[in-house]
Amino acid sequence: MVCNVCGKNICVYEAGKDNSNVSDYVRINKEWGFFSNKDLENHEIIICEKCYDDFVKNLKVPVHITQRTQVL
Repeated sequence: MVCNVCGKNICVYEAGKDNSNVSDYVRINKEWGFFSNKDLENHEIIICEKCYDDFVKNLKVPVHITQRTQVL
């Protein structure tokens, strides 16, 4: 998997493998509708955590963050 912003490989968890380089990422999947210039196109973007952090620090309205208290 590759970050669409910086082009670096994103290492994902694989059972039974060395996972010391595993990193997280954001996946955006958008199916465009009839009121766009991209009618019926599906776009997918993958962004590594570093590029995500760089992106959100420049937003005019900050990201709404909640903290989970349990992991299932």
